[in-house]
Amino acid sequence: MNGKLMICLFLACIFQVRSGVVPQVNIDADEAEACMKGTDTSSMVDENAHVIYPSEVTTKYFECALQAGHYFTKDGEFDSEYILGKLASNFSALVGEDVDGKKARQMANELYAPCNVPKGENNVEKLVNFNNCVVIELQKKATA
Repeated sequence: MNGKLMICLFLACIFQVRSGVVPQVNIDADEAEACMKGTDTSSMVDENAHVIYPSEVTTKYFECALQAGHYFTKDGEFDSEYILGKLASNFSALVGEDVDGKKARQMANELYAPCNVPKGENNVEKLVNFNNCVVIELQKKATA
């Protein structure tokens, strides 16, 4: 799997799959794998590591992953604490280097802030747009 696809799917997993293995903030690899099984995930991502939507493959993956996560409040807004916890706890793996907890939380806040308003017609589209926004913010930081 190429690097762009790995980053994008990693972000998708962070935001989509809730784990019972590590307290509340780590992904469950078995559930993520189950969502990807039988799915040509290479067709989900463009050359800029953005999730392609609308797409049957993308919709199938995100609908599966949404069943395991609690990413929205009752009011339809993002559950910021949950998403920030996921971003922060997985930040070291995301950037490929060790980052202490305080710095990871700060960086998670910086990635989340410009992307925190759900945009889309349905939860799949909202999470795809959120994922793509975070990828853009991460790319900005990588080139700054």
